Amino acid sequence: MLSQAAIYALTPQGAALALKVAAAIEQSGSYSQPSLRIFLSSGLAQFITDQPGILSASSTDTEDAITGNCVPAPDTQAAFQQAVDTTPQPAPLSSSPVFFERISEQLAANFNRFSCHILICASGIALRSLAPLLASKDKDPAVLLLDQRGNFVISLLSGHLGGANRAARELAGIIGATPVITTATDCEDLPALDELAAQKNLRIENLSAVRAVNSALLRGEKPWLLDCENRLGLLGSEHEKFFRLWDTQTADTVIGENSPKNEHLWDILPEPASFLEKIRNSGQTAVLVDPPEIFSSAIQSDQPEIFSSPDAERPCLILRSKKIWMGLGCKRGVTPEAMEQFVSGILAENSLSWSEIAGIASIDIKSDEAAILELARRQRLPLRFFKAEELDAVPVPGLSERVRQATGTASVCEAAALLAAGFTDCGPDDTPDSNVDSEQHDRIASSPDYYMGSDESGSQSARAAADSQPEKNGTLSRSEGTGWNGKLILPKQKGPGITVALARAC
Repeated sequence: MLSQAAIYALTPQGAALALKVAAAIEQSGSYSQPSLRIFLSSGLAQFITDQPGILSASSTDTEDAITGNCVPAPDTQAAFQQAVDTTPQPAPLSSSPVFFERISEQLAANFNRFSCHILICASGIALRSLAPLLASKDKDPAVLLLDQRGNFVISLLSGHLGGANRAARELAGIIGATPVITTATDCEDLPALDELAAQKNLRIENLSAVRAVNSALLRGEKPWLLDCENRLGLLGSEHEKFFRLWDTQTADTVIGENSPKNEHLWDILPEPASFLEKIRNSGQTAVLVDPPEIFSSAIQSDQPEIFSSPDAERPCLILRSKKIWMGLGCKRGVTPEAMEQFVSGILAENSLSWSEIAGIASIDIKSDEAAILELARRQRLPLRFFKAEELDAVPVPGLSERVRQATGTASVCEAAALLAAGFTDCGPDDTPDSNVDSEQHDRIASSPDYYMGSDESGSQSARAAADSQPEKNGTLSRSEGTGWNGKLILPKQKGPGITVALARAC
């Protein structure tokens, strides 16, 4: 997160700190491809002097797609004297500062383009500039606030879901400052379910229930925790004691460090009505991780005023693993807007949302592709890049010799999606039908009814596959059936210079 942050400063001292923060992050070794940007008040131009070696000698770009009409400082304007006087000379930064007239306008231009914003200014300035930009806790990026001496790093916005609390601790450790965290659960050393969900790449199905569960923890209550595969990592941890677990032997509740874990829990639970009645009678909230659809459907339909509404007193918080990986390929220079529009349309056509995507994968030569990096930043998704030889070893139907000549692999988006989803070669049944050549596949794959399933032929209609499963949604099955694990669920779809594919993790 810190590696793709925007840093803002208004004063000479703040500018010196901005340089120090950026250099410290880039030199920390914790981030493989830092892409920090520094934004400074135009009034600081008088403090620029020719001090070679602090800014990148290659930073000569004259346009900035992120900041619009802001003008980057020329590379000859190398550093602020304040930074030279007050801090050890850092290694060259990856880009020169950008100047702005009003911080509120610059924040508005950048707000949804960076996953983290670091403001070195007074809290009043920050709050007034941010207020018109705020949307919701699941959409707003992380915002950190620093005093210009760098004594404190305050987690100001999106502490849990946006990761600001974690970023504040990381940055404070890097620059030797004190992190300031004000969220109640963190102050009481309690687990915050929304932050845990974000860290574990879990999707929150009903965000309104987070507040109720966190509030219950703060009141000293013990919410029910039903997490068969320990996705949250709470079972066996120091925080397990804060929850009420379900005894897999007696189908009753137990509390304690030596309590049975929730293995095979969903197999022995009572039917949904009895389950909901027991939770309701307990007077406690509940956290359900990857429950079968029959349970989550019952929760949404059975007395929704208790379980589902924003004002529910004892709701069930439902968390689901993000198991769908997106593979992307594109021509050089595709704009982030064009990519986001095309991919969002593909998701919508298949009744999927961005919240269900675990991450984005591609070939390593695209690790600097602006559109892919920007899309991942906007959607807060992790990125994975694979070498050409890794991708070329994955059996997929959409092979292209032209792509192999250009990249070293005959498949990019499909193979990348499968590898990120944990694909392993399980034998001949996973090999695509040799009679399906690349031209035929491209024609079939352009249809939303095409699906590479797990049957012997390697392909079948998506709608037929979905209809054969007990659960379905649009053209893609949501079945938990093992036959679909680690499989390509949406083959290569072509757009204007863009290809995308989806694979479901094991």
